[in-house]
This record gives sequence, structure tokens and C-alpha cells, in this order.
Amino acid sequence: MTGVWTGVAEAYARSFAGLCAGAVPTMLDGLPPGTRLLDVGCGTGALVAEARRRGHDAVAVEADPEMAALAQGRLGDDVAVAALPDLPHAGAGFDAVTANFVLNHVDDPRASARELVRVAAPGGRVRATIWTSAP
Repeated sequence: MTGVWTGVAEAYARSFAGLCAGAVPTMLDGLPPGTRLLDVGCGTGALVAEARRRGHDAVAVEADPEMAALAQGRLGDDVAVAALPDLPHAGAGFDAVTANFVLNHVDDPRASARELVRVAAPGGRVRATIWTSAP
């Protein structure tokens, strides 16, 4: 997935990021206050920024270094650079794990979905969105 967005972070921020942002409220709705959240494939950091605004302890990981730098500028702290299905986080470490329009871009969506579950705490939530193949 790393190569998909290389060199296009700013263009993504001006285009597809707006489409992806529409799902952010749904991804966060119903999470208890103070949820420890990991956003995988954070893009511009919009989901993490909104999660923090809602009072959650949210951290970001992004596969593309340029995109991670863009998100880091928005969030004001480090964004880990890593790609599914190999996240640099211990298992069962997050109350919620999100992947907003990420699984469409990985080589092995099933292994990547298993990795999202691996880093979620027992009883935690995993929320993911995908683009459909329908028009």
C-alpha cells in the first residue's frame, strides 16, 4: 500500500480526503468518552483530529511517509509510519481501531482485517469502511 499515495499527499488532501471525511462521524459515533483509539491509514489525520475533539485518546498510523507528515502537521504529534498487515503495536492495546477506506488499498485485505482485530482489546470495536464496486 505504501506506493499508492507516494507523491500525491497534497493532491489527496484536496480531493479524496473530503470524500473520506464524510464517514468520520459514523466511525466515531457511540464510542464511550476517553476511548483509546488507533486510526490505521490515517491519511490527513481528520478522523484522529475529530476523535480527539470528542475526548478520545487517539493515535494515528499511516503507510506513506509523505501522508504521515501531512497528518503530523495537522495533529501536532508523531504519526507512526507502518502498513497493514504489519502494525507496530502490541496486541489488544486499543478500545477501538478504525480503518477508513484503507482495506481497498492493501495487498491482502483478509490478513489486514485480522491485524486490525489483533490490536483491538477483547470486547473492543473494529470499524472499517470500503469503496463498493457498484457505480
